[in-house]
Amino acid sequence: MLTGLAEPSPLSLPHVQFRCLPVTSRQALDTRASSLMLFLCALWGLQQVVLKATAADIAPIMQIALRCGAAAVLLSLWMWWRKERMRVDDGTLRPGLLVASLFAVEFLLLGEGLRHTSAAHAVVFLYTAPIFVALGLHLKLPSERPSSGPVWCFSRCWSRLPAF
Repeated sequence: MLTGLAEPSPLSLPHVQFRCLPVTSRQALDTRASSLMLFLCALWGLQQVVLKATAADIAPIMQIALRCGAAAVLLSLWMWWRKERMRVDDGTLRPGLLVASLFAVEFLLLGEGLRHTSAAHAVVFLYTAPIFVALGLHLKLPSERPSSGPVWCFSRCWSRLPAF
């Protein structure tokens, strides 16, 4: 059934509906999508290198705060351009503040961690977190069991990393 609305999940708020495009079939990523993801991963991975390289001139925490402030301004402008209103009466304020607080703690720990370790270590720890979340997701949602292919690939790649 393709209605144009995202199906509710056990983790979503039941009274909030998100608009999405209907998916008619699952297809492999094309070259454009793969290239875009490769570019974004490289760009995001370089952030920690830039933070570490410029730490003598400006504190990493200040760099992160400036980046987040610029992102908030750009997001606000985008919402204004689309004529969207930020609503606080739909039950998303508290979960939103919780998520924002967790991200703030993550960025604080990242900024402080860069003072004590290399950018390469920070990138590995930061960007392998989603993999561990995906592998542990089945503990919360049994229907989200990972297939054997990705688990095998992940364990094979992880076993070849040198010990820190």
